[in-house]
Amino acid sequence: MTVTGMHTANARAISGIGHLRQSVRDREVLSRKEIGKLIKRAKTAQWPHVKVSQGHFRKHHGQLGLSIQADYNQSALDLIRHGDRDVYLSMRKGVLNATFVKARKVTRPDGKVVEGFNVTAVDMKANKITTHHWREKLGAKNDQVPAHKQRARGVVKWLTGF
Repeated sequence: MTVTGMHTANARAISGIGHLRQSVRDREVLSRKEIGKLIKRAKTAQWPHVKVSQGHFRKHHGQLGLSIQADYNQSALDLIRHGDRDVYLSMRKGVLNATFVKARKVTRPDGKVVEGFNVTAVDMKANKITTHHWREKLGAKNDQVPAHKQRARGVVKWLTGF
């Protein structure tokens, strides 16, 4: 069997993720260079399927104050791409997840103002967006390794590949 450049690149990407998975398991804070590589990869993330995106939009658009699917999708990507957010790494079902977070207050229908976060989560192995919504807390019940904040504020672009 012949190994092509594409297979070699995929193997390198997966091995790079494997290294980061172990760092997350050990609850290490990654270097800015490693975070830059992770963000560079996540910037190319997409929804796994249009129906998944539509389902999340129907469920979460009101919390985010968005009424159009295209605006919802763009909001998810903007949270990943812009440097004025934080990045948390966690493990769920053995998969490295990057959660891009920006603090945001929401006024509930009863008039109460609640502090929380806009979040976009990315499955880093598949490089797929898994959710985009507002929530009050950062942790998730399904995380095997709880979300751990990284030094990523302001990191938006690195020239080295993953």
